[in-house]
Amino acid sequence: MPGCWRGSPAPQYVTLEIAAGPPAVSSPEQTFVRHISASPSGSACVVGDARLLYAGVMAPGLIKRLTGYTGAQLFRGGSRRVGERLGIQWLIYNPVIMHYYHQVAVVDAPAVVAALDAVFPAARRWIDVGAGSGAFSAEAKRRGKVVVACEQSPVGRLYARFQGVDSRPFDLSREPHAQLDASFDLALCFEVAEHLPPPLGDRLVKYLVGLAPRIVFTAAHPGQGGYAHLNEQPREYWISRFYTAGAVLSPVLTDAVVTAFVERAVSASWLIDNSMVFVARDGPASVSSQGA
Repeated sequence: MPGCWRGSPAPQYVTLEIAAGPPAVSSPEQTFVRHISASPSGSACVVGDARLLYAGVMAPGLIKRLTGYTGAQLFRGGSRRVGERLGIQWLIYNPVIMHYYHQVAVVDAPAVVAALDAVFPAARRWIDVGAGSGAFSAEAKRRGKVVVACEQSPVGRLYARFQGVDSRPFDLSREPHAQLDASFDLALCFEVAEHLPPPLGDRLVKYLVGLAPRIVFTAAHPGQGGYAHLNEQPREYWISRFYTAGAVLSPVLTDAVVTAFVERAVSASWLIDNSMVFVARDGPASVSSQGA
């Protein structure tokens, strides 16, 4: 499916194919092999002024000349280094990486959303910040929630739109960070903060606290590892940041969410290990009293 968006000196184009089901994958490289094998003609796109013929199956010599990497190296992490060198976020979070994130998310989305719905049954309006491909937002919408997703990556927003999700541009370096026109009962932010330098991480926390009275937040802990992680921190670090921004950790709600994840067999260990629920300092802090 073709897509085009603005936001760089030259328009950016990408051809995406979204699998109907969630095949089991364990790495971005495996996702790339499956993606390309399903597309005999290959996929190509132009990225800003880099003029990168992206899939690597179309013109490997040009790929090497433009980026300094072979196609295989590009998809094994070279794209991130090229993106960092050229200042092109699209390359860091490229279609292959986003496709991998999507396939991982759709596996757990039904269980995760069912768990959150059980803990916060009265929360009707959800906002998903750093929503990636929109897999969790799409599942919440299927369960009758009113959901808005915010995502920096145009590729992620394109995936979300294909699933019927209202996904809006999100940029912590600009004001406003996203164009929103409503209040929300529950904010989600899964594994986003570790991809941000500390100043933007602090800005993210402040933004979340202003969005909803209850926030379900996860961020990679030290040593977890992962793609393009810049700021892995212990739980205490984020608890302190949220406190400064006006929210406190709710141990009761955190335990409730983690227990609900385990009971529904959520497979992503980082969601179970890293989940924290924050509430406004003067807000309710228990399942029985928060009325959600």
